[in-house]
Amino acid sequence: MQTGGDSRQISWHQYAGGVAILLLAAALRIPGVSPDIAAWHPDEYNFVFWPLLILLGEQTPPVFYYPHLSYYVLAAINAIHLGLAGMGDSFAASTLLRYFWYPEQSLAIARAFGVACAVATVGVTGLLARRLGANGLLAAGLMAVCVIHVRQSPVAGADVPMTLMFVLALWAAVRLESAETACDYLLAGILVGLAAALKYQGALVAVAVPVVHLTSRRRIVDARIAVAAAGAIGGFLLTTPGVLLDAGTFGSGFTELWAHVSPGTVAETPGWWRHLSLSLWTAYGPAGLALCLAGLGLVIQRQRPAELGLAATFLLYFAVIGSAKLTFVRYALPLAPLAAILIVVAIGRCRRWAPVAMVAVLAPSLYGSARIADLRLRPDTRVAAASWMRDHIAAGAVVCNFGGWAGDPAARTFEDVWWKISQLVRSADTPSLAETLAVLDRVPPPVPFVSYVVQTGNQDLAAGSRATVEALDCDCVTTHEHVLSFSTAAPDLARELGGVASVRARFEPGPAADRARYDELDALYLPLSGFGDLRVAGPDMEIWQRHAAPAPRMWTGRDVIARALMRGARSLVDDGEAEAGLHLLQQALSSVPDSRDRQLFRGAADVFRRLGLPDPARASDERAAVLEF
Repeated sequence: MQTGGDSRQISWHQYAGGVAILLLAAALRIPGVSPDIAAWHPDEYNFVFWPLLILLGEQTPPVFYYPHLSYYVLAAINAIHLGLAGMGDSFAASTLLRYFWYPEQSLAIARAFGVACAVATVGVTGLLARRLGANGLLAAGLMAVCVIHVRQSPVAGADVPMTLMFVLALWAAVRLESAETACDYLLAGILVGLAAALKYQGALVAVAVPVVHLTSRRRIVDARIAVAAAGAIGGFLLTTPGVLLDAGTFGSGFTELWAHVSPGTVAETPGWWRHLSLSLWTAYGPAGLALCLAGLGLVIQRQRPAELGLAATFLLYFAVIGSAKLTFVRYALPLAPLAAILIVVAIGRCRRWAPVAMVAVLAPSLYGSARIADLRLRPDTRVAAASWMRDHIAAGAVVCNFGGWAGDPAARTFEDVWWKISQLVRSADTPSLAETLAVLDRVPPPVPFVSYVVQTGNQDLAAGSRATVEALDCDCVTTHEHVLSFSTAAPDLARELGGVASVRARFEPGPAADRARYDELDALYLPLSGFGDLRVAGPDMEIWQRHAAPAPRMWTGRDVIARALMRGARSLVDDGEAEAGLHLLQQALSSVPDSRDRQLFRGAADVFRRLGLPDPARASDERAAVLEF
């Protein structure tokens, strides 16, 4: 049995070794899939709600921070899952229920998709190494235990799927050394386009095509290069059609994205050094980084077309991500499989020292990956805090969430519901508010919804203060602190809160949390190294209670939507859209004329006062005064 241009036979023990490596890769990555254990990462919202909105009729998502291929793939997987798990509801109704009440189901799907792509990347890395004449099993094994890849794989996002397509495109490009037909060039081009459609920088793998072509001593002017370019452009546009269908939004969105990644840095160190000393150092350890650089020198020296394609791709990608303002460790993921192959090339020159070199790379990588998997077997402190809140805080409570947006407990909030409504009703092709209410009215909210007072428009309150608690009459307070800047409370906050509230629950990750090494730019509270005695991921959290919890009562879907609409009305009024805000508030009050939600009417009174309508404000205050909660 043969593989591509490699004539060596694949033995049964190699098959068994390959299967074992894939199983190890899966075992290290699967623990991060469950939403009951791993907290939401901020980027994951994109890969949960845009796919669901596509199923609800939003054909082209109006955001282009990421290309849209991931959204369409996840929409298709959600559609299949909804069809298999349907409980008698129409497809639209089932999708609405998932969108509003059960988004964790789509989060688990997106994370599982990432893990599947990650495991596939391990296998494709082995195939690429074999195509280049290197030890495919060793390259796959290195990729299986790559620390930064294990850490990122279960996070729903674009980086891991793009890395898979990046390696596939490179595999197709290096094949051009011996595969010379127009179809071979077309395949390489299409895969380049798909890599770019998963994340824009995936397009950088395109450099391998002309490098392999030219170093194979083919003509500079060659129709096959045009075929590859057409395949790349076509693959990208067919899977991100909004680039053409909504060119204006794409242009403004891409310009905003470029402002974030254009040359410069927001980290303490230059991007190139940061990716060497942090990203690649963490991926395979110091021995792995040294061997990677040695392997890079060897393949450049040997001047083989396929290897030069690998080297050119590595160097170009490294140069581009190293020059960007944002230098997230996850941006280096496409370098990880290339680095694994370069390490194998270098180990192949170590002769009798090869076993020592292998152990020097594999041992720290396996340890780091195993510690990450172990941390993911226990609930993140934010998940544990949210679970406590569901059991001890009444539905409808007003929560002062201090510390920062990324570290808040993953509670269900009316503010999130308002965001979902605002996105849903933006298009005429999606269900209307009336149709949505008809569906949600039949299924009670699965967990208590609360109101978080610190939102996008008032982040200046995030550090926390007693004055904010008293001014907003918060029923309880959540605080969190961590070495990451995403969790930073005011220095004297605990002392201030002691006068108005009492601590009801604490959740701590362990004594080593502040000594571990993190990607300080990323709100992923999972270390890269220095794990020590760390028990779980997440920040130090405290939950303070100010008001005694009232007797529980049954909330309906209309109650939740009404409170969300009221919050939306206040946002619109604050943004100067008085007429739209008044209309939304009237919708909120008319949707639940017999509401027992005191906070709904207190919020309505506040909005009426902002609109300069004292009589309706006074009536709403009087209505709130006769309600217990």
